[in-house]
Parts: sequence; structure tokens; C-alpha cells
Amino acid sequence: MSDDLESILRERFSLSDFRPGQKQVIEAIIDGRNAIAIFPTGGGKSLCYQLPALLLPGLTIVVSPLMALMKDQVDQLIKRGISAVRLDSSLNHEEVNNSLTQIESGQAKILYVSPERFFNESFRRDVSRWQISLFAIDEAHCISEWGHAFRPDYLKLARVIGELNVRSVLALTATATPEVESDIRLQFGVDLNDSVRTPFYRPNLELRFSRCETQQERDQALLNSIKKDPYGSRIVYVTFQKTAESVAQWLISEGYSAVAYHAGLENDEREVIQQQFMDGRIAIVVATIAFGMGVDKPDIRYVSHYNPSKSLESYAQEIGRAGRDGLPATCETFLYEPDRIALENFSYGDTPTLENLRDLIEIIAHQPNTFFISYYSLSYQLDVREIVVRTVMTYLELDGYIDSIASRYDSYEFKPLVSSATILAGTPSHEQRFVIELMSMAVKKKIWHDLKITPAAMRLRCDRDEIIEKIDRFARNGWWEVKGCGSMHGFKRLNQITDVKSIAKDLHKRFQKREAREAERVQRVFDLATSKSCQSRVLSKYFGDKVDTRCGKCNACRKQLLTPVSTTIPNHLGDSAMRYLQEAIAKKPDRLQSVRQKARFLCGLSSPGFLVGRVTKLDGYGCCSELPFSFVFNSLK
Repeated sequence: MSDDLESILRERFSLSDFRPGQKQVIEAIIDGRNAIAIFPTGGGKSLCYQLPALLLPGLTIVVSPLMALMKDQVDQLIKRGISAVRLDSSLNHEEVNNSLTQIESGQAKILYVSPERFFNESFRRDVSRWQISLFAIDEAHCISEWGHAFRPDYLKLARVIGELNVRSVLALTATATPEVESDIRLQFGVDLNDSVRTPFYRPNLELRFSRCETQQERDQALLNSIKKDPYGSRIVYVTFQKTAESVAQWLISEGYSAVAYHAGLENDEREVIQQQFMDGRIAIVVATIAFGMGVDKPDIRYVSHYNPSKSLESYAQEIGRAGRDGLPATCETFLYEPDRIALENFSYGDTPTLENLRDLIEIIAHQPNTFFISYYSLSYQLDVREIVVRTVMTYLELDGYIDSIASRYDSYEFKPLVSSATILAGTPSHEQRFVIELMSMAVKKKIWHDLKITPAAMRLRCDRDEIIEKIDRFARNGWWEVKGCGSMHGFKRLNQITDVKSIAKDLHKRFQKREAREAERVQRVFDLATSKSCQSRVLSKYFGDKVDTRCGKCNACRKQLLTPVSTTIPNHLGDSAMRYLQEAIAKKPDRLQSVRQKARFLCGLSSPGFLVGRVTKLDGYGCCSELPFSFVFNSLK
């Protein structure tokens, strides 16, 4: 078997040797065991499932939250002659059908899919029929509540996998602390010997930290760094989209090849920027964290943090994109104290009030035995972020109150590709009246027609599945281009929810603990910057890596220590802040009822209710954004 692995590595992947840890993980998978691969960013995690997929019968499913990364991986595999497909929201109906056809025929060996797809009404039926040899979970730290990027749908994956006949499970991550690793091992039953962690420390990276008293000083520090090597490839990380735009424009005005990259750009535009950066046509990308996943450019010489990372996990991923060719690379962070407060305040954005949680659980408690809800609608109805609704539903599911069933769409939009006469000519005579009435219920927009499924089913006195069958048939025949809208998540009741107050109280404590952990993560980044010990060694230790030697290049090793800075906090909120708040309450009393809502207004932390009520447009919104949320909150109690 060892010789087979080596020959496949050479012939199919054009690689001469395995990287550390890869062969151990691959052999565990081939032997039918579950495994974890904790490799640093750029450490070759993808090979650990791509190579076994060629040897194992059936299908390898790769769960990934990153759409751009899925597309890039599929394109690269196809170039190597390896049949791979993806299923994500960017594909049209024809592309989805093509992927499914390749899977059903056995042609496709690897399927990339988002975790949310497993709660889709048709996908769950499809996947239950397939022979799945390997289930690989990328960004597996999202499974753990102790991780820095917890995602509710990931938390349910262990149960979903248990319902499928899966031969092996592989969890992959670059940023699992020992605590997160233990959580993943427990959920997937991974033997300690099959949890493979390779050294985090990379001696070619030089970590630098500098403190800036003003924004102008930070701008100058970044400019001085670029002047030293104006042609070296560089990523400049920022927190906000608007900062990416303004910094990129400023660098262009200074004569440098720079471009902004963030989630607000169209997919095509982002792809062009990424390719131009890879080709060396753009030297500097000023980006939010939306940039970098799957960017395997070996000669990035600089990663600059104009704004600091929100956690050591994020910092490790971002600096991990530098110097993958093994040559020296510099990772510099500019510390500006208001940034720390802004990042800490973000951690309070998702925490719902106890009243919010009671209202949400009360709504769920009064649902019928089988019900469908819209996370989006509940988010705006209760003024909590959608991620909060998803998380609460996940907790209720894991605690045994409800169980998820296949989701469905509230409506379908379709674009006619042929005339109504053509559709009727291809429809059996006994169904033609039904089809005429169905088409007449659609509301025509500019190009698309909108068809609400539940009202249509009531009017036609039929089951919704009969309507869905017609829509699917029209799409398969090439008569309509179809897309689902308004995702409705399905659940069935397992146990009655009787003590709403007690459940809400327990959930509120969980959210508060998570809130405190997120604020602590921000502080750890600043603790690293001011550490008196070798910063490369401190960072490696955080990820469970023991490094005996000092790097000799960081601030601590060069004796250029930064002293911790404490924010000067006033004794009370200023009169102007209180005046702004009172004026806002007078205009939007229904949106500014709780202490938390009022504190969010002053600190500039938005919410669904703020957006729909245009609270963010009021005078004074964000007037206390440079003060800690905890101080503002406690001042209003």
C-alpha cells in the first residue's frame, strides 16, 4: 500500500514527497478509521482526502463553508484529471443537475458541499442513497463551541454522519487548540493516535508589532513598510469593508499597485482580483478576512495587519499565508488602541437579551408537531441576528426538544425559457388545466415570476409536493430556469417545551459565556503583542506546539518590548451621549426598550431591528464607539 500511495502522489498530484503528517492521516483513512488533521495554514490538508478518494470505492464528501475555496479546489482537481463536483448556492439548476448526474453515475469521486445543504429537502433524500467512503470536514474547528468560529450547522454534523453509512470521517483544521481538538475527537470518536498535529511554528516568519498613537501614525508605519519593498506581494488585513476601500485608494494615490477585496464585491470581481494577485499583476491586496482562504501563493512576503485580528486563531490563519515558499517573510501588526475596543465591542453584537430568548422559545413552544420557520423572518421579528436564531434552534435540537427535517422553500422564482404554448403541448391533457392555473398564480416581475407555494397549494387544493414536482419537471425539460427563495427550516417536535423561562435562562448563560470568551480572544491578541517572551513560541504554545528555541526575530527577542496600554474610561457617560439617546428613544421607542439595545445604539452595534427601523440613521448612533460596551451597558443600568 505504501508504494501505491507514493506512486499516486507522483503520478496524479505531481509531488515527490509527503509533507509531515499527511501519510499517517491517509493510512488511517485507507484502513477505515476516523482521523483528525491539524496542520498549519498551507500544510497540505486537502491531499489527506483527495488522495484516498482515488483509492476508495464510492464517493468522498467534503464539507466546507467557503464557496470560493470549493470552486478553486474543484477546478484544480479537474485539471489533474480527477472527477470532482460541487453543490452550492452559486450554481444554477442545470449545473446542479449535472453535478448530481455525475454522482449518481459514479463518475464523480469527490463532492464539495456546504454544511447547510444537509438540511435541504431534496439533498437529504439523495445523499442517503449514495455509497460514501469518506466524509471530510474542512474548517472542523467550527464544530466546537469552544472554537473561535462556531457554526450551528457544523455542530449537528456528527449526528447527520451517524445516520449515513460512512466508512471514515476526517476532520481538518489549521487552528484547533488542544481544547478544541479534544471536543472534535469526542464528537467523532477519533482515537488519540489518529489525531495528527504537525508543528505550528514556522521559523521563516518574522512577527513584528508596533504601537501607533494616531491613525496618521499608523498610515505612515504601513507606508514605510511598503517603501522598503514596493514590489513584494503583500496582504494588508483590515476589519471593515469601508477601511479596505479607503486604504486601497490611499495607497494608489501614493503610487502603489493596490486593490480592495471584501465580501461586498461581486463574485466575478473577487475572482479577477484573486487571479491578478496570484499572477503578480497586483502587488497589494487590502482585504477583510474574506480574502485568503484557498489562496496558495507561495511568495507572499508580507502580511500586514492595519487592524489587529479578532483572535489568535484568525491571526494564525492570516499570517500563515506568508512565506509558503520557505523564504523569509514579515508579519507586522499595527496596534491602535481604539481598534481593541471596537473588536471587543463586536463580541457583544450577537448576544440576545433574556426577553428575546423567552419570546423565541415561546414561539417554538406553540408550533404544531411538524412546523417550518424562517430564520430570516424571526430575526427581524425579534431583533436578534440570524445566527442567534440558528444557534438557539440547534441547542433545542441537541437537548432533545425538536428534530430537524428537510427544509423547503416558501416560494420559487422562475424565468420562462419557452412559451406557455410549448409547455402545454408537452403536458398530458389531463394535467393542462392544473398547469394553466398554476402559471396564472405567479406574479411577474421584470424578468422572473414569483410563485408562492403555500397559497398556490391551498387554491389548487393539492399537496405542495404536487406543485414542486411540476416545477422540477419544467426545469428538467428546459422550460423554466428555477431558483428557490425564502428558505423555511423544517422541524418536528420530540418533547413538549413546558418551562420556557428556565430554558431561556440556561441559553442566556451560554450566550453570555460565549460573549466573554470572544472578548477574551481579542485580549489575547494584544497580550501576544506585549509579551516579554518569544512571541513565536507563545503563539505556538497556544496551539499545543512545544518550541524549545527562541525565534530571535520577534519584538521580545529583539528587546523591542511594547508595554500594555489601558484605556482611560470616564466616570460617566457624557451629557451629549445621553441627549442623543433620549432623542433617539423619543423617535424609536419600540426599538430602544432594553438596556442592551440602548448600549448598542450608543456603541454603534447594529441589529436587524435597528436596520428595519432605520435606527442606524439617527443622530448619535455610534457616538460612544470608542468606549467599551461593558462600560456603556453598566452606565445605563
